[in-house]
Amino acid sequence: MKKCHSSVMRFDVRGLGAWGPGFEDWSGLQECLQDGGPPSAEVTTASPAPESIPARERRRSPLAVKLAVEVATQACAQAGLNAADLPCVFASGMGDTQITDYMCRALLGESKLLSPTKFHNSVHNASAGYWTISTGCREASNAISAFDMTFPVALLEAAVQAMADEVPVLLVLHDIKVPLPMRDILPVSDSFAAALLLDPAGEGLEIDVTAAAAPWPELGSPGLEALYASNPAARSLALLALLATDSASLTLPLSSQRSLRVDWNRG
Repeated sequence: MKKCHSSVMRFDVRGLGAWGPGFEDWSGLQECLQDGGPPSAEVTTASPAPESIPARERRRSPLAVKLAVEVATQACAQAGLNAADLPCVFASGMGDTQITDYMCRALLGESKLLSPTKFHNSVHNASAGYWTISTGCREASNAISAFDMTFPVALLEAAVQAMADEVPVLLVLHDIKVPLPMRDILPVSDSFAAALLLDPAGEGLEIDVTAAAAPWPELGSPGLEALYASNPAARSLALLALLATDSASLTLPLSSQRSLRVDWNRG
């Protein structure tokens, strides 16, 4: 049994997945982070078609689900681990805002009839449900939302679970482009998803909760700044940029009184 005599939690990052404007995997995102690039305004990324979901279910699954399952599949494949054996934490700032918008508009109409499929997909744990059912995973799964703080809260949740149970945990973050007028509340103009597989059996990544508030760190990648600033899931770019280096540190805000100290050493 791995003993922990301090609040510092140590992990190996076994696998990574990413999907967003101009990139379709971790390698593509690394290029954007390293050359400071954004994808240009003309670059678009089509909706993924994750093979983990059976074709019939994939045709009716919404974009949020497809993004989440795609990056989760990428992370598991990179790690060489069986998805069925992995506890998972799925996180989104506001869930599937496209379906929320649809339901609000339908309920304002005369018929007030809702699509059973869209209603089925409206719950916050829809992506976790598609993932666990499609992969045959019966391990613990969780779905988290904390608005702008969704990423650091979800990272802490996954880290604590991995340390407590001494097993790798899959963390999946996803937020899609928000339709008007909801964009006045959450101004997300591009969809983004990322996945990290945290393994407490290794080292390299250290996470510690500190009793002090902290601002969001600067990303240092001009082309991705707008995505980073507006999309709750894309706040993970701060950590992903760290993982693209050999050694670095950052501090993430966790609440008005707490923050997460993150250190990375590729070793």
